[in-house]
Amino acid sequence: MVVAEGLPPDPRDRWDLIATLIEGLPVEPHAFTPAEFEEMVRYGRMTAADALTEGLVLYADPAYPRHVREGNSSSETGLRKEGAAWIRDARTMKRNA
Repeated sequence: MVVAEGLPPDPRDRWDLIATLIEGLPVEPHAFTPAEFEEMVRYGRMTAADALTEGLVLYADPAYPRHVREGNSSSETGLRKEGAAWIRDARTMKRNA
């Protein structure tokens, strides 16, 4: 997953940009702006939860991961990890606007 400022708005253009950098590597890139990623965290998206709990940060402002985690605890998102699976508690689930 790539979280970066200045990404093209169209996901296809993002793919074109990143695909040239990872050609030949066994990865499936997903690119999000910081605002998009923070929204994913706020709404308890499992992709974001995986990135925060299991991802390896290759490069970031040291304050950014802390900033994203602040105020987005598992009790607020309704997510908990059991083994390799994320379980969502529907009673605390936030809804998209």
